[in-house]
Amino acid sequence: MPTLPCPNCHAPTRRAMDLSEQTYVNYYRCDACKHIWTTDKQTHALVRHVTPLTSPPSDPQSEP
Repeated sequence: MPTLPCPNCHAPTRRAMDLSEQTYVNYYRCDACKHIWTTDKQTHALVRHVTPLTSPPSDPQSEP
């Protein structure tokens, strides 16, 4: 199973949603931010964001 960075928060994400073999896309769901997006099964290119992109939570260690 491929691991991709979430396009919203960049956390490593495995394909979480197994759907019908007849679909043309793979669905991914990030465990960290719950973002859902699709990629083309053949090219692996981003097809669409199912949930809206949000600002990732700020890292408290990076703040002064």
